[in-house]
Amino acid sequence: MFLAFEERKQLIEEKQRLSAYLNGLKSILKRNPYLDAKVGLGYDNFLDFTCGRQFYVDKTHFISEWMRSDAKVTLITRPRRFGKTTLFSTVETFFDPKYAKHPEYFEKLRVWKDKKSREMFGKIPVISVSFGSCKGMNYEQSMKNMMFSFFEIYEKHSYLQDSTELSESEKQQFTEAKESFFASRGENDWQVIKRLCYFLYRHHKVLPIILVDEYDTPLLEAYTQGYWDEMIAACRQIFHNAFKQNDFYSRAIIT
Repeated sequence: MFLAFEERKQLIEEKQRLSAYLNGLKSILKRNPYLDAKVGLGYDNFLDFTCGRQFYVDKTHFISEWMRSDAKVTLITRPRRFGKTTLFSTVETFFDPKYAKHPEYFEKLRVWKDKKSREMFGKIPVISVSFGSCKGMNYEQSMKNMMFSFFEIYEKHSYLQDSTELSESEKQQFTEAKESFFASRGENDWQVIKRLCYFLYRHHKVLPIILVDEYDTPLLEAYTQGYWDEMIAACRQIFHNAFKQNDFYSRAIIT
């Protein structure tokens, strides 16, 4: 009888632990609405998760914490597969005006519970560029890939070509810059990011956010392949103009 009593006591305690664990899971699922979805491979765009068909851990509280920080430029150093690119996509989707008509993307997530963050949704233009593909066996090849990355960020904001806020001269400058990057002719244009910040500010009347993903990839590639001096000189000019000598951006994140 004593043994039976002990076993019964253990079963009750185990049931209590399982119940507490289940309640904990329910609480986590409530805060993370997409944890019960299937785990997919190869996805890094936030829009792939808002459909509710992909497993997603809600990290949107980062946006509220970041906007309350005093840092103008934030450097995130984390290992590969840590979710940095997805985080960038999330930040861009939250702030950029082109997504302003889709609050449903965030209504279930933690950032939407913060009033100050919610008030900034869809109101700040974003420049998001990745240097992840800026690789090459030599400096020229790497710079061609970098030029195409710059073309992509200008293409994202091609609506500026029809802006009523920009002068005809400014719109022509924007078009010429975009075309030169597409043709790989802008390798000495060190003010590429700074100039786009200016155009976005002129159009939106709001200082944009800058996101630079994998800034170190061209430098690592240059060190490995033997063209370090040329690449470090180019990157120093680009980053100096983008972050140091630039009055036309509000804040930035670099990974």
